[in-house]
Amino acid sequence: MPSWPVEQLEERVSGNNVEIKPSGTYTMAASLDEMTENMMLARQMFFSRRTKEGIEIAKPILREELQEVRTFESFEGGWRTEMKAWIGAGRKMGDGHEVPV
Repeated sequence: MPSWPVEQLEERVSGNNVEIKPSGTYTMAASLDEMTENMMLARQMFFSRRTKEGIEIAKPILREELQEVRTFESFEGGWRTEMKAWIGAGRKMGDGHEVPV
């Protein structure tokens, strides 16, 4: 189980009443550059201790590495790759009742 999503949920629900499940999915984009930018949306999870300059250096490396992923493919109209998404849910205690977050 990935620790970053668990930590984020636990912080928001003030405890460890969280559940994380994997789900098979894919991501798509009209271009390889767009896909790279979309993947960089998760940069906080991977590059939280890096400078802005360090993150910019990572972009071309990520772009190159994406093309080496076994499930990466080009199709008419864009690019896609299979992914595993982690779906998280937590419950926060409030006024004697659990409240979904």
